[in-house]
Amino acid sequence: MKKDEQNNPTENLTQSSKNNIPTPKHVALPQKASSHMLWFFVVPAIAFIIFFSFMLVSGLESRDEEKPKKEQSVLILSLDKIENAKSSGDRWQAAYTFAEEVHKINAQGLPISEGEESKIFQKISTLLKQHREDKRLVRYLILTLGYLETPQAIPVLSDIANDESQKEKIRFFAAFGLLKTLTAHPSSIDEKMQNLVGGWLDDQDEAFRKIASSFLVQHALEKFGDKIYAISLEDESRDVRWNAAVALATQGDKRVTKVLSEMFNLKLLRSLGIKSSKDLEQLVATAYEAAVKLDDHSVLAQAQELRNSVNGRSPEGRAIHKAIPKI
Repeated sequence: MKKDEQNNPTENLTQSSKNNIPTPKHVALPQKASSHMLWFFVVPAIAFIIFFSFMLVSGLESRDEEKPKKEQSVLILSLDKIENAKSSGDRWQAAYTFAEEVHKINAQGLPISEGEESKIFQKISTLLKQHREDKRLVRYLILTLGYLETPQAIPVLSDIANDESQKEKIRFFAAFGLLKTLTAHPSSIDEKMQNLVGGWLDDQDEAFRKIASSFLVQHALEKFGDKIYAISLEDESRDVRWNAAVALATQGDKRVTKVLSEMFNLKLLRSLGIKSSKDLEQLVATAYEAAVKLDDHSVLAQAQELRNSVNGRSPEGRAIHKAIPKI
């Protein structure tokens, strides 16, 4: 929609009507003719102004209501840009922009019709077959499928996530998209899908072990709970261990109390080498939320000790103070 219209159409029309329509107050009319003139000119003009104003307001309201549809049409136009790109550089950059647009619509909760969703999926599938060697393009197309959250993409995403010949980042984007889509459509989480994700608990890539732990705790705890608990104790990556502990703690598993308490050890936190205070805040906040759900007084007490041990004026201290409320 245009900016607040520099000239208000209703206001201009009303002003124009005042200037151009003669009234008995400004022009002397013969007495017999004045009533006829009123009906033939003045009343129709006023009616037109009212009608125009009504149509303008209705038009603005209908534009607001149609906003999601317009966003969707932009998606198709962006997808066409990928198909019609003249070079591989233009193509992957258009795919990057397209992924951002789909993510934005997904984050805002705007609906995408089934017909359009299916059309987007078919076009992306075709592009993946035509340009499978263009890894940058494939990366962003796979990311887009995850943001789209359509069940049609589940076979494609699962195949790529399990294809170890794919580049690490492409595999991870496919795995991330698959779990995002399965979470949006829990009826698709059958035994086959559970076993597929369960296999990632032993994957060489720690990112796979992390997302698999979080997902399976939510959707297959009875089947994989003990395995994830073992990961929280034994995995070579502290990040993976902590992630598994947080996932189990949110389900009230008291066995992870010791591991979860490590996340409130300042020395261990500093050993991670986290440079961003925002990332530190997010990590500690996640641990604190898990501790609250676990409802273990010793862990909560350690969280308060951590809070009290840092200078609230330093970036590190401010991050920890934001993550752990004072009790």
